[in-house]
Amino acid sequence: MTGIQEKTASVNNLEECLKCTVCTVYCPVTAVNPGYPGPKQAGPDGERYRLKDSAYYDESLRKCLNCKRCEVACPSGVRPADIIQAARIRYSKHSPSLRDRLLASTDFVGGMATVMAPIVNGMLSLRPVKVLMDKAIGVDAHRQFPAYSGEKFTTWWHRKAEKGQSAFSKHISYFHGCYVQYNFPRLGRDFVKIMNAVGYGVHLLSGERCCGVAKIANGLISDACRDAQRNMEAVRRSVFKENRTVVATSSTCVLTMRDEYSELLGVDNSDVRSNINLATRFLHTLVDSGEIKIAFRKDYVKNVAYHTPCHMARLGWG
Repeated sequence: MTGIQEKTASVNNLEECLKCTVCTVYCPVTAVNPGYPGPKQAGPDGERYRLKDSAYYDESLRKCLNCKRCEVACPSGVRPADIIQAARIRYSKHSPSLRDRLLASTDFVGGMATVMAPIVNGMLSLRPVKVLMDKAIGVDAHRQFPAYSGEKFTTWWHRKAEKGQSAFSKHISYFHGCYVQYNFPRLGRDFVKIMNAVGYGVHLLSGERCCGVAKIANGLISDACRDAQRNMEAVRRSVFKENRTVVATSSTCVLTMRDEYSELLGVDNSDVRSNINLATRFLHTLVDSGEIKIAFRKDYVKNVAYHTPCHMARLGWG
């Protein structure tokens, strides 16, 4: 995989990084898990040895959340999280377990769960079920699962929204992702409503698959590459044949498709990378260019707390 080789080869020029530990200070895993050596040691420090002998690889690198906080904090522009993920892909001998496969199979599990959403949600909230899952397949009993919706976003879109989208003069393709599809369709419905309000018709990508972040995190790299190739085919069809840019409401999906497809999976996306956008960023450019204007009622006064998603900051859009 060319992207991985290029990423790991760059470690030879990381002298400025070796004396700095700011990434470790910002790492949320290091603070609570003594079994994780931290992004500096797991990333650039460890890679110097792994390049000499793969036996230096340590499976503790699986504890990295890939939140990218280390990369945002790094004053030298080093990407410890990318180095760690590349090392896991290149050196790990860990075979995906049943737990890994279940957590990575977002479309399969989500598709089944939405059919019986009330039952599934109720079962996953029970303490005995959580303990059983912990003992049987290694899903921690403290984990809180997001609730599944009884209706998929695409079901709603075909039923309620599809017919009216062709009436608009401008159009985008929406990469809804797994969370909107199975867990929180309301976000997708609100996105369609907002885009329609600013004059854009919203269309679905043909043959959209999970962005692949769950498969990358759980070691199903060949499956992630397959899905990445299919998504890039859908994006190219949207951009070149339908003249529609692709917009997503998940910063993780955008980061994965824009950066990690090429850098970790070796899937070329150079011809369409700039046409994959985050919804908030896309709307900001419309406002900034003067294409749309946002006006609030004079009696509208409200204080708002805004959380910048980790992966949005890594994209440089935070």
